[in-house]
Amino acid sequence: MDSESDYVRVSMTYVNDGSERLIQKSFKFTKSLSGEISTSNFSYDLYIQRKHTLKYTL
Repeated sequence: MDSESDYVRVSMTYVNDGSERLIQKSFKFTKSLSGEISTSNFSYDLYIQRKHTLKYTL
């Protein structure tokens, strides 16, 4: 059996200053053959809905 890995994404929507915002955090986790778990590829994205959707990667 090889190591196992997958991605996780968590999202939250809220309103601030009259604009709807969506913030997302995602990362990859890997479980090695010995059972050790590590994380990598972290990403934070913020979307602001106004007339057009703006995306910011943090």
